[in-house]
Amino acid sequence: MEAVGPISRKKTMNEHTKSMLWMITVFYFLNMAAVPPLLQFDLNIPALNFFGLLQGQYRDFSPEWYRIIGSQLCFTMFLGMFIPHFSEFPFWGMAQFARIMDRGCKSVKKGENGVNTK
Repeated sequence: MEAVGPISRKKTMNEHTKSMLWMITVFYFLNMAAVPPLLQFDLNIPALNFFGLLQGQYRDFSPEWYRIIGSQLCFTMFLGMFIPHFSEFPFWGMAQFARIMDRGCKSVKKGENGVNTK
């Protein structure tokens, strides 16, 4: 999504952030609400059936659909709450490692006003 950010050409950081959140919301909705029905429902629409869409095993929202597809959607939404945040941990770890290496693997003393000093 960051690669798409410059395309939106927003002038302020606030507008850029709102634009990015809007795109993430739209893509997440398409991923969660549009793709599973296209893959799992069985409808006779030749233009889409040609591409392998709408050739699933379900004709309607049945208890079986909710048991199988609904549980997959819920699990995907559950993972969607945490996975984006975990992607930031490697960058935090690299920053910590760079800080340690920059200090020569020495401990840092706190000054009297709370500022790190050597």
